Amino acid sequence: MLGKRTLWRLFWNILLLVSTPIAALTWVLASAENDLSIGVLALASISVGAVLSFAVARRFSRPLEEIHRGAEALMRGDGAPKLPVSDSFEIGGLADTVNRIAIARDEHARDASRGLQELDAALSSLDEGVLVVDIQGRVTRVNDAAASLVDASEEALVDASYSDVVAHPGLRSLIREALAGSEGFGKELVFGSDERRYVEARSTPVHDRFGRITGVVVALDDRTRLRNLASLRRDFAAHVSHELKTPLTAIKGFADTLLRGALADPRDAEHFVKVIAKQTDRLHELVESLMELARVEGQVESDAIDKTWHHVGDLLRAAVSELDGRREFPIHVDCPTELTARVSATLLERAIGNLVDNAMRYAGAGCAAWVSAREDAGDVVITVRDDGEGIEEADRARIFERFYRVSRTRGQHPEGSGLGLAIVKHVVLAHGGTVSAESEPGRGTTFALRIPKY
Repeated sequence: MLGKRTLWRLFWNILLLVSTPIAALTWVLASAENDLSIGVLALASISVGAVLSFAVARRFSRPLEEIHRGAEALMRGDGAPKLPVSDSFEIGGLADTVNRIAIARDEHARDASRGLQELDAALSSLDEGVLVVDIQGRVTRVNDAAASLVDASEEALVDASYSDVVAHPGLRSLIREALAGSEGFGKELVFGSDERRYVEARSTPVHDRFGRITGVVVALDDRTRLRNLASLRRDFAAHVSHELKTPLTAIKGFADTLLRGALADPRDAEHFVKVIAKQTDRLHELVESLMELARVEGQVESDAIDKTWHHVGDLLRAAVSELDGRREFPIHVDCPTELTARVSATLLERAIGNLVDNAMRYAGAGCAAWVSAREDAGDVVITVRDDGEGIEEADRARIFERFYRVSRTRGQHPEGSGLGLAIVKHVVLAHGGTVSAESEPGRGTTFALRIPKY
């Protein structure tokens, strides 16, 4: 060990330093006097010097050994060693210096660890995906948003080669080109096959102070929602234009006919005016539905609906009574008298009325409807059921879309605005609930609204 080597080296050096002049002087005296006692005295002096030399060497070697062990621990990163400070000015100063280096290193390590924790927290809070790759192509950091896009866990990505864990060829190419030196390179990538996600990917090389590339940071911005919203706006504008054009064309055509002389024939004039009035009612209904849908959507986004406690049975009966003048078949209401819920009465009555109106339009003559409510696991479940024609499976997935109408009924029943069920969906969403539809062709349809009681 270093301690033994240090001890014996110091011992022999001190002994040599002490004994050499004594031995030389003794040899001179012994030669001059030819006296054996002088030799014995010299040997004794050398022995005493050896003992003193060993003691001095031991006193210096122990603190040096402690300093050596502390320096090795510091180099291994085992923590800050607390070295004893020797009485010797030189050795004590050395031990104190090592102690201060160890303390400073621990402070830097704590600062670095805290900085990494803050960096990880910042990356986790980002909606944008972030992927960091070093110059060897090893993933060093990734947040949850990026992991979900590449369809892998953070544990599987970190410390793995990006070429092994990133399946998307466009993203691999982006990283490869950035590592090769492409600055600020970006492209739009499409992830997924069934549910497509559109991602704006940008890569930025990382350089050291000498300008050499040490890695690359890739930012992944999911633009799917923005693209879907843009598509919805285009579709909505197209649908509104189409729905408005139909009644407006009829109104203008019959009005022109009247102005060109049809007013002279009372029978024709009455017929044309009735058509104009009917198309005007349809136009008014469409505009009112659009305004209602816009109001409900705005309340959903701002979470601003005004909810108060109401007896659910009263709301059901009020919604049905508003349709009394247009009833074509019996509607039965069933609800426990004690059932209450904290809801927006105006919105919920509108949703129930839309469902009953939908049944009246499409169930067919000779049918009936049942409106009921019950409590289930802290929720209020409201169902509107009819025994009419039912809905095909292909149509059920789209009946809550704006302007969607079941195609097979278009020539058989008067058309509505195509917004009634969309309004129902958004009213339920405004209450934090869900809506569903069950139907079989020829066996009727059941709509179920589930909303929280509180």
